[in-house]
Amino acid sequence: MLDNRNYQSCLLTTGHGYPLWIPEPPNSLPDVYCAEGVRVGDLLNLTTDGGYDYFFNIYAPAHDPVNAGRVPDGFEPLTLRPQDTLTVDRMHTPATVISNVQVRKIKLQTDVTAVIP
Repeated sequence: MLDNRNYQSCLLTTGHGYPLWIPEPPNSLPDVYCAEGVRVGDLLNLTTDGGYDYFFNIYAPAHDPVNAGRVPDGFEPLTLRPQDTLTVDRMHTPATVISNVQVRKIKLQTDVTAVIP
């Protein structure tokens, strides 16, 4: 059986991301951040309760509303180049269950008849 640490490590190494049990942004973040949500370049701390703490975005300038008052002194944003990201279209077909080996999908079917007066 996988403990939580091994489970998280397994998820990160499969290339399918990391599950957030609390994916909503913290209430303390600017409205502009909450409207867009997590984006490439966000520096986050994943919390033990399944959420995250947002620090700043490494690709946005210091004066950008998502970074205002959050970047270290002397911060210079990085440039996002096309070769820095990977896009995979249709990696999984619709309705694909993505899980670890401990999860099983069971399909149940039944015929039901009801008398309606």
